[in-house]
Amino acid sequence: MYRRTIQRLLCACLIALLGLVTVGCRGSVDSDGTGTPTTPSTPESPVSTGPRAWMALDSTKLQQGDMDKATEMCESLMRDSYAAKKKSVSVDLTRYIIDPNLLKYSEFKLKQEAYNQIITHVDVSIAKEEVHDTCLYLKLAARVYNDIGGHDGETMEFVVKNVNGRLVVTDWGALGGPGGKSFFDFMHRRQWPVTNPTIWEDPAKVKALFAEVGIQ
Repeated sequence: MYRRTIQRLLCACLIALLGLVTVGCRGSVDSDGTGTPTTPSTPESPVSTGPRAWMALDSTKLQQGDMDKATEMCESLMRDSYAAKKKSVSVDLTRYIIDPNLLKYSEFKLKQEAYNQIITHVDVSIAKEEVHDTCLYLKLAARVYNDIGGHDGETMEFVVKNVNGRLVVTDWGALGGPGGKSFFDFMHRRQWPVTNPTIWEDPAKVKALFAEVGIQ
């Protein structure tokens, strides 16, 4: 009798342990039940998961109907720029930019603005949009929240053009003031605002800007 009681207790303990293991395994799969581990979203990787390129409706010109995709592209670049505020994050700017000088400046700018404060959330809205014969102009407003409970507001401007049917950012910047997350343009580009034609079409201006900021 005593031996049977001990055996029953051991069996009950074994069943309980198996139940705990099963619960633990169930907690490691995602909500669709596929068994893939659920990885929380962190600022260690860029926000953007969109297409490699955004295409215009017509391969030779811009039109009002291109504004939605242009806005999507510019917002993606904006969000990537905030993700890059974390020093360990690398952003692929070639998804948005093809001009080599703008690409070089943008990469340098993001490195100068990188620090270890984590951006936890960004709200983006359209402040202004214009359709011109050769470009689209957008100003996007952002409210940026960080991991210590604070937030900042700033705007970024973008010029978008159609290059062989692909929408590309031909200039962009945040020139609103020194209090935002993106301070580099305000420090160095106030005399060269985001306009069309862009600064990148003028070799003398590019040379002067690169000399000022220390780009080789």
